[in-house]
Formats: sequence, C-alpha cells, structure tokens
Amino acid sequence: MIQNINKKVYLLYIVSGEKILLRKNIHQNINTFDVFNLHMENEDIQKSIKQKLKDIFSNNYNDSFKVVDFGKIFSNIKKDGYNVNIEIEAFKLNLSESLHFNTSYRDDLVSEDNNLEWIDKNFILVNNENFREGDKKVLLRVFENRKLNIKMEELQPEKWIEAKLLKWEDL
Repeated sequence: MIQNINKKVYLLYIVSGEKILLRKNIHQNINTFDVFNLHMENEDIQKSIKQKLKDIFSNNYNDSFKVVDFGKIFSNIKKDGYNVNIEIEAFKLNLSESLHFNTSYRDDLVSEDNNLEWIDKNFILVNNENFREGDKKVLLRVFENRKLNIKMEELQPEKWIEAKLLKWEDL
C-alpha cells in the first residue's frame, strides 16, 4: 500500500552574480549542497526570512536586503511505499557582492562550523556527484531572471543522491 504525504516547504535562495550560498552536508556518505529552509513558527514569512538572514549573515545583515517572491515548485517524489507531494514557496535574495557569512551558523541540517559556501554556477553545471538531478536543474534556473513556477516528478531510489527526474514542466 502506498502512503501519501503532503508537505509545504519554504526555501530561500541567496544569489550574488554567478554564485549561490548553499549549506554543505554529508548525507548517506556523500557531500551534498542544499538551499536554506524557512521554518514557519508563527505564519509570518517576512519575519522568518529576516531571522534567517540575521542568522546567516550576523553582523553583515542589512535591513535593506530585498527578498522577493520567486515562485512555486510542485514536486512529486515517488519512493518505495510513499508518494510525497511537496508544495515549495521560493524566495530569492540577490546581493551585489558575496557577503561574509556567520561561520558558526547552525540549523536543522548544519551542525558544524564552516558548512556554508558560495558555490559558482559553473561548479553546479559540471558537478553530478553532489547534486540530485532535479535540484541541479532548479539551482541553475535560479540564476535566470524568471520565477520558479515548476511542476516536477522524481523517482527516489534508496540512495537520496540518485533521484531521477521523470518530469519537468514550466507552469
């Protein structure tokens, strides 16, 4: 029997020119990179974004940072016994320069110092070892100046990194 799971997720993309700030993590013995999750504790997305940016940039945080709504991704992930539907609301911060970040930043994924990194677009483009196929396609799209109004479907084998993109549709 297939169990259906529905989730809503909020993501923050932080971009400076041809670089994006990502979290580094080891998942199933593979070095991976991921964007920032926003946790909604009080349903105030702007407050959550502001707090996340303060946590990431500490002394370099600036109240004039302009975060924009960057669209939605409707993701369906099929895995053994599960059908996971994720509605993702995306937000994007464009910075004129790659700011220094808080090297002791921590969250649900980052538990050690120095686990944030400005990653170059070309590294994402040529790297197939540290990014899932669908995630890589989304990250490359973030560098374009159009919202992420996407519907995608993935098949998730046992190894997370080996997820296969089955369907990609611009809405």
